Amino acid sequence: MSELDAIVEKSLRSFFRNICSEWCGRENEMVSLYAFGHLVKHVRRGTILSELTQIGIEVAVRQLPPDKEHPRKKKDVRKDLVIWPVPGMTLWKANIPHNEPLAVMEWKVNHYHSPTVVQYTCTTSEE
Repeated sequence: MSELDAIVEKSLRSFFRNICSEWCGRENEMVSLYAFGHLVKHVRRGTILSELTQIGIEVAVRQLPPDKEHPRKKKDVRKDLVIWPVPGMTLWKANIPHNEPLAVMEWKVNHYHSPTVVQYTCTTSEE
């Protein structure tokens, strides 16, 4: 398991224990709670997640290339939570999409199930 995988797994496990109580909220509140209440506890100098400014909420990442079904895709899209390899990094370099994140997390919350179903997808570029 990679260093980033371990951080994400540990922070998601503590987040899950947290929301299994009487906690209630929408997708944006859950992303904020996860990021600021659980993920940031794993920020440590000398690790892959060494600075708070590596974490972005609702930030742009490069979109997948257009295809036959989606010929007019935008060049970038906002994602719920992104972990960048360098503190303060964004997608942009000289106003052109350039940088790639270490991880992208996209969340979905379904309040029609009991208990609340939280789904997430995490894509990493780390090998």
